[in-house]
Amino acid sequence: DVMGDLFQGARQTMNWLATCAQLITSQGQPVAWMSPTGVPAVQPYRQKQPYTIVTLLQTIVLINNSDNLPAHKARQTSAFPPNYIHSLDSAHMLLTAIEMDKRGLTFSAVHDSFWTHAADID
Repeated sequence: DVMGDLFQGARQTMNWLATCAQLITSQGQPVAWMSPTGVPAVQPYRQKQPYTIVTLLQTIVLINNSDNLPAHKARQTSAFPPNYIHSLDSAHMLLTAIEMDKRGLTFSAVHDSFWTHAADID
């Protein structure tokens, strides 16, 4: 795996985060953390519980998405590393935007990409 060879530290961090998620979900809990800006994050991945309702006219399948359902261990584990990194990225962008505003500088953003006007560069 070339990417794994080039970015060993990133791969090790992702593996460590996945291991943390496995430990958390082994206790029946969803993975949750506090972002650097103080926003709580709780992964919503639960084991879905479908049930079928049969009427004279149709049969429909409804899915219970309750927070009381068991955590979906595989989804919790695979989603945690990228979700955690996205929470760090968004906190960085928010804190940058706040600082740019304080300094009266132009700030633009689309999704997770942000920049300033060339006139604001020293």
